[in-house]
Amino acid sequence: MFRGKQEREVMENYRKHIDKALEAIKLLQEQVNAIVNGNYDEAQRIHEKICDVERDADIIRRKNERLFAEGILFPSERTFFITLAEKIDLVIDKTKQASRRLIIRKLDVGGREFLNKSKIRDYLKVTATAVKKLHDAAEKLLTEPMEALNLAHEVEKYEEMADDYKLEILRDLYSKENTMSPLTVFQLDHAVRRIDDISDFAEDASDVIVLIVAGVQP
Repeated sequence: MFRGKQEREVMENYRKHIDKALEAIKLLQEQVNAIVNGNYDEAQRIHEKICDVERDADIIRRKNERLFAEGILFPSERTFFITLAEKIDLVIDKTKQASRRLIIRKLDVGGREFLNKSKIRDYLKVTATAVKKLHDAAEKLLTEPMEALNLAHEVEKYEEMADDYKLEILRDLYSKENTMSPLTVFQLDHAVRRIDDISDFAEDASDVIVLIVAGVQP
C-alpha cells in the first residue's frame, strides 16, 4: 500500500488535509479571544480565514478523489480512505459553523462576559487536543501503525472530556439566561453544540484510522 508515486501523493494529500483541520480549530480559539475583547472586526477576519481553510481542504480532498477514480488502491481500501476524508471534512465544516454562530451577530455584554468567565476556552482546548491527536494518528498511519492506533484511541478520551464540558457550559449558560438576551442564549447554545460536533467527528475519523491500521498490519 502507498508504494507508487500516485499512492504517495494520496498520503501526502491526507497529511495536508488533516493539517487544515488543525489550522481551523486554532483559528476558532483565536476568534473566541477576539470576541471576548470586543474586537468583532478581527473576529470576522478570522472567520474568513476559516472559510479559506475549508476551501483549501475541499481542493485537497478532490485531488484524492480524482486519484481514487483512476484506480489507486483496491476498492475496499479506497472506501476507508474516502470515508476518512469525509470525516476530516466534517471536522473542518463544524469548526466553520461554530465560527459563523459566534459572529452572526454581536454578543451583548452578558454574552461576552459569559464567554470570558465560562469554561468555553477550556472546552475549545480539549476539542483542539482531540483534533491534534487525530492529526498525529494520521501522520503515523503508515510509518508507525501501532502508534497511530494508540493516538486514535486517545481521541475518544478527549471527545468524552469535551462532552462533559459541553454539559457543564450549557447548564451554566441557562443558569445565567437572565443576564443576556434570549437571542444571545440561543446563539451561544448553537455555538457550543457545533463545537461538540467537532470532537464527535474527530472521533469518527479516528475510528476509520483504527480500521485502516487493522488492514495494513501483517
